[in-house]
Amino acid sequence: MKKNVLTIVLLIGLFALGSLIINYYWTNNTLSSIVFVPMYVVVMTFFYIILQIAKRYFISNKNWWDWLYYLGLIGVLLPLYFAKEENLDTFQWVSDCGVSFLIVPLLFDIKELIISNKTRYEEN
Repeated sequence: MKKNVLTIVLLIGLFALGSLIINYYWTNNTLSSIVFVPMYVVVMTFFYIILQIAKRYFISNKNWWDWLYYLGLIGVLLPLYFAKEENLDTFQWVSDCGVSFLIVPLLFDIKELIISNKTRYEEN
């Protein structure tokens, strides 16, 4: 039971931080907003990574979708180094699609949590 509560708390934290990061990238479409990311977004991304590490440490099962959030981090980092005025549209698309992968693994985790709880209740 404690593992389920910890899983739910971690998933809520990851979902909240991931949603805030996604909201920033989806609402800002200028070159300066994707190259010069505000400190609060960097801090949120840092805490998102910390929560992912905690999730891997405290929850023993490893799934194939656990690595998908790296695509989200790539969506955050690539525009920082490679975006220019000439390729702004491309890197807006890369960042918008890439940061979506911060939420995708959570959806799989929620689905697995629901299925495991459903089978546990059916056994009882």
